[in-house]
Amino acid sequence: MSDRFYIRADGNGKIGMGHVQRCLSLAKALKKQGADPVFLMADEGPAEWLETAGISHISLGTDYREMERELPRLTEILQKDPGPVLVDSYQITKAYMKSLCGLTRTLLLSDDNEQVFACHDLINYNIYAEDLGYEETYGSSEYHTRLYLGPKYAPLREEFTASSEEGADQKAGEAGKKKVLLTTGGSDGCHLGLLFAQRIAEGRMPGNCEYHILCGPFCGDVDRIREKAEGHENLVVDGPVTEMAAYLKNFDLVLSAAGSTLYELCALGIPAMTFTTAENQKKNAKAFSEKSEMIFLGDGEADPEALMDKAEAELSRLCAEATSEWNRIGASMKSVTDGHGAEYLAESILIADRTAGSADENAEQKNGSGVTRRILWGIFLMLVGVLLFCGIWKAQHKQKTAEDFRPLSEAEEKMLDEDPELLILGDSLFARTRDYDTIPGRIAEKTGLRIFNAAIGGSTAASANEELDFARHMDAFGLWNLQQALVDGDFGVIRAENEADLTRQDYFSIVAERLSKVDLHRVKYLLIAYGSNDYTVGHDPYNKEDPEDIYSLGCVLKMTVENIREAYPGITVILVTPKYCVINGEDCMTRDFGGGTLTAYVDAIKTVGAEENIPVIDSFHESGINAENIMDYTGGEGLHFNREGVIFYGDYLGDEILKIMNR
Repeated sequence: MSDRFYIRADGNGKIGMGHVQRCLSLAKALKKQGADPVFLMADEGPAEWLETAGISHISLGTDYREMERELPRLTEILQKDPGPVLVDSYQITKAYMKSLCGLTRTLLLSDDNEQVFACHDLINYNIYAEDLGYEETYGSSEYHTRLYLGPKYAPLREEFTASSEEGADQKAGEAGKKKVLLTTGGSDGCHLGLLFAQRIAEGRMPGNCEYHILCGPFCGDVDRIREKAEGHENLVVDGPVTEMAAYLKNFDLVLSAAGSTLYELCALGIPAMTFTTAENQKKNAKAFSEKSEMIFLGDGEADPEALMDKAEAELSRLCAEATSEWNRIGASMKSVTDGHGAEYLAESILIADRTAGSADENAEQKNGSGVTRRILWGIFLMLVGVLLFCGIWKAQHKQKTAEDFRPLSEAEEKMLDEDPELLILGDSLFARTRDYDTIPGRIAEKTGLRIFNAAIGGSTAASANEELDFARHMDAFGLWNLQQALVDGDFGVIRAENEADLTRQDYFSIVAERLSKVDLHRVKYLLIAYGSNDYTVGHDPYNKEDPEDIYSLGCVLKMTVENIREAYPGITVILVTPKYCVINGEDCMTRDFGGGTLTAYVDAIKTVGAEENIPVIDSFHESGINAENIMDYTGGEGLHFNREGVIFYGDYLGDEILKIMNR
């Protein structure tokens, strides 16, 4: 059996990161037990989380809401590298699951039993799962569905597994105040954090508590919450938090949305009040309040003010109670789960997978015959003949076609047949628009130029690796190394690094292969668009004291322009500044990752343009994308474009490039 184990899950500003987070815990447990977990995602929304965790991922380049459309891409992936697929999504359809079951062993991570889907294994770790009648609904399944039910299998993060054995480490705040936390998850569509902050600021919540509000990466109210907290010493705004278990253990009480955080609080034994912010949380909240002493506050979607009224009343009641009442609630929650669910689940599904694999192999051996072997041998010889024919044909037809460079969008495939007139080097703002209307496609429509998009998600202009061992794709596929490869014509290091790194996406090798064949003497324009990742990595914007500093954005841009000019004097280099963005809820005009705010990088790019006398498209100041509309163009994420953003930004760049062409 293959060690590859796929996990199909999505995360973004609209659905939060809950699906990805619980699957990430399972992925880590699978990896510890010898499997090779790979996330399959509609887009690259959760990519940074997965890369930080060291988990491989593949972007399908689709809309997470229309899963049936991704089946051709899934089929291609599974045929190339087979493995089971665990699906965790509320967007599945019966047709989707049926098709997937026909391709591979399919596991479904479910939260209810309202619809029966085709699957070989079903996992529901919710506290109410064993009461839903799965044995009856799936008992006669044609796939003989295996069931993994109940909070024993709750896939908590590793930090909670360790912390659950240590127990809660509750600490009182200053002057003996109880420490109380409100957390709504990755996003806060009901604006509960803002309402909570408002009541604390007005003095309506009990005064003998120190209150904290944890703002998730997609919380749109973080600035207004911080404004409410100004001047109130008993109100603290936190986020982002990397060590969640250690963070939660600081609190005497937590008010939490009825998601996976409740299981984490149970593992730690921390008293909690819960509420719902989405329909799928209601069963969870009801079961926790029935099977433990956890307090239910209400429905944040239906009546957020009523929820806050009850929170105010319950906090006042608890603050008047003895500590033993708080401990009683925590102890009742501790009995729900021991925090080792991811380990139990990983072990169980891998044993089932290997058992099924052994059974298949035994059946094949028993049923095999001389006739079958001869048929297979004949098929093998036919395939060899086909491959030899294809090899001869390709040798006679050296020009590559779009089929050699899949998977790209149709618009980009059309741009591969001839040498490009405009070459794009950049990061994920260009690389992540390969699935629908593309930025290069919009530019092509405006300018009439043949374009090749060589942008690579996650890359920077400056070098990211101080050891220069090319161990990260930010280096091998970053501007500093790409421009050297273009000038020298040597892509050996890039090809080697691409093959060595399993976290890479399919289009990385497509870009490297295509670039190695581009005749740069025929390229008229080189569009260089970096800066957003250099900003978040904390690179130096422009080191004027050391013009050869390869860890500085401005220095690398300047050296790139000079190197390209010398090697290909016919190319006009065009620089593009980053656009306005929001990173994890924080404004790029105020957030400093170590090298200054984003405007410092914009200024560095403009300075290089002036020094080298080359055109600069100032997207930051002139594109029209700003704090008022950024969420509309990024689907609430703050950085990467949605469809509307791609069209708007692509048309803007096309118009600006056309002006440069007509000068």
